[in-house]
Amino acid sequence: MLEWSNEFSIKNAYLDNQHKQLLQYVADAYNLTKNGVKNKESLLLLINKILEYSKEHFRDEESYMQRINYPLLKKHKESHQKMIATIHKIRANLGDSQKDSIEVYSFLKNWLLNHILQEDKKIEAYRSRLIDINEIPYTLEQQTQILAQTYNVQQEQQHIYICLCPLKEFEVCDTLHKSMQINQTLLRCKTCKQPLVFKDIKLDDEKHFDALAKKYFH
Repeated sequence: MLEWSNEFSIKNAYLDNQHKQLLQYVADAYNLTKNGVKNKESLLLLINKILEYSKEHFRDEESYMQRINYPLLKKHKESHQKMIATIHKIRANLGDSQKDSIEVYSFLKNWLLNHILQEDKKIEAYRSRLIDINEIPYTLEQQTQILAQTYNVQQEQQHIYICLCPLKEFEVCDTLHKSMQINQTLLRCKTCKQPLVFKDIKLDDEKHFDALAKKYFH
């Protein structure tokens, strides 16, 4: 089970506490899958709690983003609306089985990993003005650990990335590599503070390397 860490903080105590409560709901859903659902009512009660709490959390979070002029507010609000719609759909189709509790747990876990630990973390990054809006707000190690909650990253193909540190290379799992390439996001080296860049065959071309250096390294 994923537990709360200060690394997940968005430097807003009120919203952080709400995120902690949502993590607790994930733990509750996990316990239902582990111990077996005794009846539909117990699962329905949990879903209703999650639904009402999520609505409150989303309102508070959107209000905070508006106050700090967060540039991705519209996109973030749309993701909130989709989340609420999904919870409503799960509740409407809820049955009285172990399979349903597993579905609720999987949804909550993936939602927290993607939305709270990824998208919400960007809010703190923007507020502090420490990183580019497309930068993943974790170190490579932290991001890999988060992905390991859902994917078998240790068994995946590893891709080599480099930074400006001499002779330093980083192994990036296939899930993270594909996400970074498709979404044009980046990670930074903890030492030189420069972006990690995929080491492909094009780097052997001097012109390509110079163009890449101008784009990423500063």
